[in-house]
Amino acid sequence: MDEKKKAAEEEYVYKIETKKPAPESIVLKFSLKDFIEEICYGTFYSDVLDDWFNDYLNKVGDVPQGERLYGEKIIKKNIECSDGSGKLIDIPVSGNTLDEEKELLMESMGNGDILIEGSVDWSSGYWQTFFITLNSKIEFDKIEAIMECGLIVDYVYNGKESGWFESDDDWELEDGYSGACAYIFWDKKLHEIDLDEISDLEDDDEKYIFNYFLKKYS
Repeated sequence: MDEKKKAAEEEYVYKIETKKPAPESIVLKFSLKDFIEEICYGTFYSDVLDDWFNDYLNKVGDVPQGERLYGEKIIKKNIECSDGSGKLIDIPVSGNTLDEEKELLMESMGNGDILIEGSVDWSSGYWQTFFITLNSKIEFDKIEAIMECGLIVDYVYNGKESGWFESDDDWELEDGYSGACAYIFWDKKLHEIDLDEISDLEDDDEKYIFNYFLKKYS
């Protein structure tokens, strides 16, 4: 076989392992009316948000998940090559941290709107392996990590339109625990909601609760 043809037909597989647990995280925006009627169902017991979030996970399931970052814009990863060798490289990160996701939502929020932050953490285990198959040897400086809510959710090669890494179903996560908290937006700031505080109010009507927060934060 012609050497050039053989080289063109050869495939190269490159892998990135995630040797850490993969938390899940999401932020969502709601009107005060929807928060009262569709999330709390008018009952503000202490676990209502956790119960709602667990139901959300079961029904929707599409929550950003991956290795957690703490603001890093460059991460070090070992790339496993087809020939069994490895190369430790710097990978740039694009996307938003959790705080940046909140700030984006806040741009479209008005007084009385609600932001819910939900998360799932795992005590032990490891996340899936990412891999890509190429017809030529990789250019390591063209790998990029994609971040959502402060988590690495994907890797791309040579730009998002050129090639996404695939993922193996080789993850193993143990002892997961979930939780959620709610914030009310008022005067360009988020204020965490104490559900026990709302449950003690005389009325669970939207207008009554809105006026309560109006007095509290004005």
